[in-house]
Amino acid sequence: MGVPMWYRMARHSTEVVGWVFHADVYCAGCGDTLPDVDPEGNDKHPIFLDEIHIADEYSCGGCGESCSDW
Repeated sequence: MGVPMWYRMARHSTEVVGWVFHADVYCAGCGDTLPDVDPEGNDKHPIFLDEIHIADEYSCGGCGESCSDW
C-alpha cells in the first residue's frame, strides 16, 4: 500500500537552523535579529534542520559562518 503522500511531504523537523532573507542565507542567530519582511516586501523564510543540505555550500550573510557548521 505504501506511505501516504501527506506523510512523505510532512516536515520531519521543526528546528530552525537558519533563515533566507533578501537573497541571502543567515544562521539562526543572525537571522533571528532580521526583520520579518525584507526591503523588497518578501517574507523571511526559515531553513529547518531537515533541509540544511539545501544551504550547505553557503555561508551566513551576517557572521560568515559556513552553513555546514550549523
